Amino acid sequence: TTNGAHMNLKQMSSSSWSVVICLALNTDHCFTSSSMGSTSRSQRINRLQGLRAVLWDKHNFCNTLQNGVQNNPKFLDYTFRCWHFPKHYQSAKAYAKDHPGESYIVKPLTMGGGMGISVVDGEKGLAKVRRSTHLVQTYLANPHLINNRKWDMRTYVLLTSTYPLRVYFYHRGIVRFASKEYDPNAKKGGKKSQFLTNTSVNKHYTKKGNVT
Repeated sequence: TTNGAHMNLKQMSSSSWSVVICLALNTDHCFTSSSMGSTSRSQRINRLQGLRAVLWDKHNFCNTLQNGVQNNPKFLDYTFRCWHFPKHYQSAKAYAKDHPGESYIVKPLTMGGGMGISVVDGEKGLAKVRRSTHLVQTYLANPHLINNRKWDMRTYVLLTSTYPLRVYFYHRGIVRFASKEYDPNAKKGGKKSQFLTNTSVNKHYTKKGNVT
């Protein structure tokens, strides 16, 4: 925005702004690669062009991760295998055959807040979602628990430059807890309040509505 008005780079003169805050999910609504070429070194934009194509969208991040790992055993111990369904169903099916007893977490490509997420068990579970468009990952069945509950830690970083790489790490963060105790033996992961830590999910299962 500039002077309280909603605009994009194509609507502004090259010298009329110092900071652009892009709130659109699609950065093309704010700027394009060609319009970025007219910015000066003193002007700042809160988005990186092309970030969605490698990190932001779940399936694109899956592709980036898989291309980076390339089945290297050094990385497989702390990364999750992932597949973009239905395109990579056969690959996931072959993996499931070699790893009987494993479960898989199924996520929509664009939704957030825990919406549309489910857990399926084994090759038969994968077959049930083979025709839908989802991201599928191996499911960590034995996670580290605090008070018998799953949790996650959200940290914040500010990336101000990619070349040279310049990253700032914020010293405070958020820890989120599942509102129900985790059951490692539950079929399909159990209830969402057991295997998801999203605040938007768990606030409905706790009296105080605070799970962070």
